[in-house]
Amino acid sequence: MQHPLLHPIEEAHRLTSTLRYWLQDPKRILKPYVKPKMRVLDLGCGPGFFTIALAEMVGEQGLVVAADVQKGMLDILNAKLERKPHLRNILVHQSSHETLHLHLKFDFILAFYSLHEMIYLEKIASELKQRCHDATLLLVAEQKFHVPRRQYHHILNVLLHEGFKIMATPSIFLSRAALLTLQPSA
Repeated sequence: MQHPLLHPIEEAHRLTSTLRYWLQDPKRILKPYVKPKMRVLDLGCGPGFFTIALAEMVGEQGLVVAADVQKGMLDILNAKLERKPHLRNILVHQSSHETLHLHLKFDFILAFYSLHEMIYLEKIASELKQRCHDATLLLVAEQKFHVPRRQYHHILNVLLHEGFKIMATPSIFLSRAALLTLQPSA
């Protein structure tokens, strides 16, 4: 049985609609943060709305880890990637509800409309900290009309408690967003 917080796989097509690409163009949103050769984590990637754009932006010498707990979402992404054999810099990774099962450090982490679905948010936030180096950027975005402001602030407070700090609050259509990085170690 699927966890009730997760986006239904049967409605995955809504996450990659043409209208959404028009309203939330991945390359326009990510351009200020993602550069060639970066190592990027697309956390809660779903069917890959941002994944392919990220892979194109980091280039052949970069790496995108597309992580999700739902095998069905990853199957949809894998089917897309079969039609794009030139994108060899994407690692599709199934994590679990409790852990990411990752050991790489990342230059950029994208958590777009995903952290509100995480049952063990505190545990995942702690793991995210371990996947960062001093200059890692974390972009968090949540839907304004789906995730209440109070829940969004709870997500940010969990990340702040783990040692992240908010650097900016980018404007993203129909979203609340924050760009974070780790506080410098004392």
